[in-house]
Amino acid sequence: MDYWKDLISMAQRSLSEQGENEAVSVIKNGKIDVRINSHDNWNGGTDYWDIVFKLKYKGYTSLSNKSIVEEKLDNAIESFHTDEFNPIANVLIEPLIERMIDWTVAYPESKESTIKLILEEKRILTEHATGMASFLKMTVQRRIIRKGI
Repeated sequence: MDYWKDLISMAQRSLSEQGENEAVSVIKNGKIDVRINSHDNWNGGTDYWDIVFKLKYKGYTSLSNKSIVEEKLDNAIESFHTDEFNPIANVLIEPLIERMIDWTVAYPESKESTIKLILEEKRILTEHATGMASFLKMTVQRRIIRKGI
């Protein structure tokens, strides 16, 4: 895998120098997956590989023209690839499938109320850990007894 990462790094540099910002963004933000596409047993065997860039939703949907970016990536990577027994079959851009979580539904508290809840929990835990809770409880009970409530 190190070879493929080094190869992609060279392509990124080349694309950056050419001003191909969208292709560079795909390399920087994509999760790289190198998959075997096929195998040919002829002449000692040749493995054909797909280089796949998986992008999160926003990056994937914001591509201006996926096939053109794939072609630019393919050309840049191929220009440095020299291993004839492991040719690149395809360079692909795919969406990274993720579960979307709507945090406003899962946890509808605001930032401020969440901080208050955390501080209150910290106070309670500190009181219990230091024995302060039982001391305070005893003090309140003594006051109640003294007042005759």
